[in-house]
Amino acid sequence: MTKELGIPPRQLAEKLKEIYEQPFGGKKRGRFRTSRTNFRNLAGLPVLSDGYISEVYQWLLRHNLILMNLDSAFCVFPATIAKGFRRVPRDVFKHSAADQ
Repeated sequence: MTKELGIPPRQLAEKLKEIYEQPFGGKKRGRFRTSRTNFRNLAGLPVLSDGYISEVYQWLLRHNLILMNLDSAFCVFPATIAKGFRRVPRDVFKHSAADQ
């Protein structure tokens, strides 16, 4: 039997939620960015797999938080932030499809 490396994705999601709730950078709580290296170290893994990152993402969604992978860094922010995004009209999609 081989020993598993790192912490389970659920546990990392909980740690990221705790960081989100902590006051720092002049804010009581909120969105943050961390380097890929810090993320990997927090996970206790030598390498981050896409599957592991995806599982952390899914667990954070349960807390209404989004994990964004920027390759060299990760961001955590509230899912409600997307509510303020503008909607794309249907005709924009129609023009894009016709151009191809």
